[in-house]
Amino acid sequence: MRAGYIEAVKVACIRDRQFFEEMERDVEKLAAFDPAVMKRLIYRCAELHLNHIVGGGDPFETGSARPLDFGHWAAHKLEQISDFQIHHW
Repeated sequence: MRAGYIEAVKVACIRDRQFFEEMERDVEKLAAFDPAVMKRLIYRCAELHLNHIVGGGDPFETGSARPLDFGHWAAHKLEQISDFQIHHW
């Protein structure tokens, strides 16, 4: 669940400020896994990712660095230097 939330925050920061603000507003409901709020979170994340893939002009990610994958390249090193206290799932 934590990894999903991190993905939601990441995509919201990159693609949708209003979505990020909704997550901030609904933080207690998200922490309690409120079904309606979780459904909105999952659907909006999927929608934003799909829009990026379809409308980004590079559906097979053969071009420049992917905005939705920024930071992932360093994730394995972060795991190592934190003695695996930080995970990148």
